Amino acid sequence: DGLSSLPFADQVNIILLSDHGQGAYLENQPAYLLSDHVNLDDTVIIEGGSYLFLHLDHDDPERAAAIVATVNSSWKHGRAYLPGDTPAQWQVKGNARFPDVILMPEAGYAVLSTREKSGKINTGDHGWAPEAPDMHGFFVACGPNIKPGLTLGPVNNIDIYPLMLAILGLDTPEIMDGDTRRLKENLYTTRSSQTCLKP
Repeated sequence: DGLSSLPFADQVNIILLSDHGQGAYLENQPAYLLSDHVNLDDTVIIEGGSYLFLHLDHDDPERAAAIVATVNSSWKHGRAYLPGDTPAQWQVKGNARFPDVILMPEAGYAVLSTREKSGKINTGDHGWAPEAPDMHGFFVACGPNIKPGLTLGPVNNIDIYPLMLAILGLDTPEIMDGDTRRLKENLYTTRSSQTCLKP
């Protein structure tokens, strides 16, 4: 209603998206407790229940590899990774910001450093691997520069930026992560009669 009262309402495009989805923990599934399997001395841990990042206090590739091997031999519903062994789509390899060991449970399962961290488990969460269906977000767009009535398959969030550039009439940068064609070719139109207003 507020948009419809504006003199430029028919020029407004609206794009709604989420940066991730949301999932639930499976009921009556105990968390994998890292402290039951690995000595956590001289480590810094960042954890959310749906993931665990383990940083060693000093560079020790042999210890990191031993932790990964121990975890993977004792965990039925998750996997530990060295950064260089993570799936390519995670884009972790070669990025110094990632930890020495990454623990990723299957969607719905939990991982904790110790039992005392059980407060990290909520009814719903995100942080599981991005390929898990519950981790997918949503994308909805409407307006005079959006072709109406289309349903797309999965959309990469980074592909939305080139669509926004086209709508705003801005040049595409030479270096950009997003695919400059996919959404622009499927959704963009120079002008249609569609608006985001209620009929």
